[in-house]
Formats: sequence, structure tokens, C-alpha cells
Amino acid sequence: MHISRERSRRILFWLVILGIALGSATYAIDPLSFLHPQLAVAGILWMVAASASVRVVPALQRRQVLSENLEIAAMLVYATLLTASTGATGSPFVSLYVLPLIACALWWKPRRVLLLALAIIGITVLQSGFMDAMNDMRLLTTAVVLANTLGPAIAASLILATLRNRTG
Repeated sequence: MHISRERSRRILFWLVILGIALGSATYAIDPLSFLHPQLAVAGILWMVAASASVRVVPALQRRQVLSENLEIAAMLVYATLLTASTGATGSPFVSLYVLPLIACALWWKPRRVLLLALAIIGITVLQSGFMDAMNDMRLLTTAVVLANTLGPAIAASLILATLRNRTG
């Protein structure tokens, strides 16, 4: 299950395109579903700029590992901005956290994937505490949302990273 560096870069590119397309299409089709539209616009512009930068800036092109990590971090920020713009834990964009998880599973060891998963859970719980208070979300509801939405993605990412790590 060895994936070449070039192939994994293409996979990362398509994960980014998928994320941008989902956010942009949702905003174009139903802008009223965004409680904080300025965060959504900032997130979409952020992701486009970050993705273009790692592909155009010569210094980032030469440092492939750095550019991959920057793009994964940009995807994490993007998912956070879109979830914050549409209701935090109750957001349909919680599933966007799957994209950086799958991307990092292509390169990182399972321990680092788990650390990213824990960071995502932490971000989601913080969003729940700060933003879901107006929606009267409770910790148990947040835990159920996390388990249903992110649990399978975390498990799949850890399995992918473990398999990739064992096969070289």
C-alpha cells in the first residue's frame, strides 16, 4: 500500500478542491444558513490562498514536507471557520474535519494522526462551549455529534496511517 509522494500530493490537491467546492456551493446555494457569513467567506478565501501559495511560491515548492503540513493546517483552519460560521457542533461542515485527517494519514505516523484527531475534538468541544450556548447544546449532545460524525473518520485515518506505516 505504498503511495508515491507525487500521487499523495494529487490526492491532497483533490481533497482541498473538494473542501472548497463544498463550502462555496453551500454558500452560493443557501447563504442564509450561515449565521456568520463573514467567517465563511474568510474561510473560503483562506483555503484558496493557502492552496495556491503552496503550489506557486518557489520556496514552498522546494520544501514539499513543509508545504504538505501547511496545507493540512490550512484545511484544519478552513473546517474550523466554516463550522463556526454555521453553528459549531450543529454545523453540516463538521464533516470537513475528515479532509485533514485523511490527508495526514497519507504521510504521518498513527501517533501524529491521533494527536490531530484529539486537536480536532478539542476545537469542536471549544466551539460547542462558546458558540452552541445560544443553541442550548449540552456536553452529551456534543459527544454524540463527535462520535457519529468524527468517530468513523478518526478510525479510518488511524487504520490508513497504520497500514501505510507498516508497508513502507
